[in-house]
Amino acid sequence: MNYFKPFGWMSGSVQDGLLELHNQGKSAATATLKTQLNSYLDPKKGIIFESPQTSPMDGKFNSLEDFLSFSAIINFYPDHISISIALEYIQKLKKPTEKDFTGHVTTDVVTLWPIRFQ
Repeated sequence: MNYFKPFGWMSGSVQDGLLELHNQGKSAATATLKTQLNSYLDPKKGIIFESPQTSPMDGKFNSLEDFLSFSAIINFYPDHISISIALEYIQKLKKPTEKDFTGHVTTDVVTLWPIRFQ
């Protein structure tokens, strides 16, 4: 943990690389990735971090830029409450005229997970 970025696209970019190394069987990457994720994840609030403006964001999100870490979160903690909170945040982004919101959530060029809302 010599180098640590705030939650969002900056840490997510590092975690995306660590997840790839984990998938290649690199145990040091797995340990580092879990340590980073666990510093943000909370069993009650879901997620705890500060926005780029240092505002507390416990249990909520700042923007869609916050979701890059979820490719790793879903891999290690598929039932974590933070995922439900993230999906609720995304649901609020749908346009009032849309009956169904179907597609992928993306941050930069990384597809995080397919979602479907009814």
